[in-house]
Amino acid sequence: TDDDDATDDDDATDDDDATDDDDATDDDDATDDDDATDDDDATDDDDATDDDDATDDDDAADDDDAAPCGGSSLEFDGTDDWVETAGHPDLTVPFTVEAWVWIAGSGERVIASKYVHGGAADSNFVLRVQPSGEVIFATRGNDIVTTTTPVATGAWVHVAAVVVTGTARLYLDGFEVDNDTMSAPNPSSQVLAVGRHSDWLTGRPPGHFAGKIDTVRLSSSERYTANFTPDVTLASDADTVSLYLFDEGTGTTTADSGPSGYGGTIQGAPPTWSTDNACP
Repeated sequence: TDDDDATDDDDATDDDDATDDDDATDDDDATDDDDATDDDDATDDDDATDDDDATDDDDAADDDDAAPCGGSSLEFDGTDDWVETAGHPDLTVPFTVEAWVWIAGSGERVIASKYVHGGAADSNFVLRVQPSGEVIFATRGNDIVTTTTPVATGAWVHVAAVVVTGTARLYLDGFEVDNDTMSAPNPSSQVLAVGRHSDWLTGRPPGHFAGKIDTVRLSSSERYTANFTPDVTLASDADTVSLYLFDEGTGTTTADSGPSGYGGTIQGAPPTWSTDNACP
């Protein structure tokens, strides 16, 4: 009988062990469930990250789509048309010259100028595209700032040159691409020209622009001191000297929307007005 009792005690112990094993199994299952939950959470986190990345990509794409909008732009044939504004005052430091342009064609292409090509003594400033495709800004002689690579053609780009005492900076689509020492500009008897040099010496090209120009703004201030997002519609303010929006859409004159009132006359071939820059 005592032996049977011992046997019963062993059976009880075995039952307890079995129960313990079941509990351990249950614990393992619970752990597995937790792990599965963690995996799901990690997947959700990854998905959220992917969504964020997609958003970032969309934002970057939006930045690349920056362009001027509203009204019209003036299209230049690269041969014989330009805008002339007689009597426009010289720019003195500090000042900013900026424009929205759609570059086409080849050769030297001037965006805005109060400048004699080859005659620095009577030159105030010039903003132009080189035959090799870089955009440069100069006040006189070899004092220039330039993009390091050719600027894209067939797309709207914003270019801005800022000149302060002894220094100039050049921005392309709001990013500084060059800075260098620069002499103060000379006073100039030349007209302000858009789409060509004001004048040029024998053997120098006139630099007729090929493409479209939407806006040219001249300012009497250091308008940009760091990288910026260009405004798609440049406006007149207290620092504006002249603002040419080219929003007329017809005719052979263009208004100065700044406070100076130096309107321009379109010279050469009959102008071509473009309206492919409507606001989205």
